[in-house]
Amino acid sequence: MSKFEELAAVRWTVGIVGGLIVFIAVALLLGFFLRNMFEGVPPLDIIVGFILPNAIALYCGYRSFRQSVWPRKHELPPGHCRTCGHNLTGNVSGICPECGTPCKPTAENSPGTS
Repeated sequence: MSKFEELAAVRWTVGIVGGLIVFIAVALLLGFFLRNMFEGVPPLDIIVGFILPNAIALYCGYRSFRQSVWPRKHELPPGHCRTCGHNLTGNVSGICPECGTPCKPTAENSPGTS
């Protein structure tokens, strides 16, 4: 297993656990506070006390999971493949040797530069 695959496995684990923790924390906190505010008002008790906190918690958990598992492309340092993360320093072919993705040669990679 390559270093990139190990990192991806760790990100999935952290993403799932972190997303669940965020979901549970937000659902419990919002549910507790909002349910107590609208206790005794039947339609609002269910909507504001249960559905709204869980919808917000689901969104927060998803965002936490998404940020851990699929980081933004700009987090890779320059000179690395955007698909697999392989370091392309010195590569003049314009193709990643690890995954075969075409890549733009940078100034430090292009021939004729010192």
